[in-house]
Amino acid sequence: MTREGERSTERSEARAIAETCYLLRHAEHEAGQLYLALDATVGISSIFHAAPKEERVEIRAEGYGKAPLHVLMLGSSQEEMLRASVEQYRLARNEHRRSQVTAWINTPLGIDHVAKTLRRLLENEKRSGSNDPARCLDSMSIPHWPHSLSEQQRHMLSRSLPRIACLSLNADLSWILMPDVDTDSLQMHARGAMKQHRVSLVNEAAKVLRRIGVLDIDLERAHQFAASINANVRRRNILDRTILLAHDILLDCEFHSSPTIRLLLDETPEREMALAQKIGELGELELERIRDEMIAQQGAC
Repeated sequence: MTREGERSTERSEARAIAETCYLLRHAEHEAGQLYLALDATVGISSIFHAAPKEERVEIRAEGYGKAPLHVLMLGSSQEEMLRASVEQYRLARNEHRRSQVTAWINTPLGIDHVAKTLRRLLENEKRSGSNDPARCLDSMSIPHWPHSLSEQQRHMLSRSLPRIACLSLNADLSWILMPDVDTDSLQMHARGAMKQHRVSLVNEAAKVLRRIGVLDIDLERAHQFAASINANVRRRNILDRTILLAHDILLDCEFHSSPTIRLLLDETPEREMALAQKIGELGELELERIRDEMIAQQGAC
């Protein structure tokens, strides 16, 4: 990249950071205090340690020596800290890695209420069978909450902390909107840990697609495809599942369940790159044919 191109990229990034800060402060003016959630397992920058003790809370979790999650208040005078949080989060998201910044929380209630709700989230995950409840609060998991948390967890969050923001997989500010929950059925679906295996699969597929310039992903569709792959594709090889899901997302159809791909799955040994190589040999016209076939089939259902 030329020096002028680098300067243009830097200006674009600076604008994106400033716009995100503005949107977060605007939300704060409308609905109360702004809080920042930090993942201590990634490491917390010194700028965030500057927050006064009375404006920060540590949230402990079983299996961790030190508290894995910190929550701190972003008062109106903490503009440098807010900017640093956006900058750090965007950098991690653009590099497709976990970030120390995991979410911004907007609520008129105090920091103790925020901490209580997040502790309850962790306790519910633990009771539901999660071996590592704190994972549901990392930056690679929070964007998936509407599609991977149990109905009970979604209902609890929508009532207690309805305004939680994160950066989407393409680094845009995104307010998490929980799907409507049928409260009459909550007792029937009382338990269920976050579907972490599915979250990991979607994240791996997003990483693959990012390499070819595909940044904007419909997470709801991606989770539907991933659920079908997990239920119907008997492959332990994570690369095979990732390649299948990436093609599902790219072609916007259940590519993995097409007759052509089912035959490939039957004929291809479960070696590291075997399936990926076979799919790579199909060619653009064959991929388009499969997509048209599957879309027509789905439309007939």
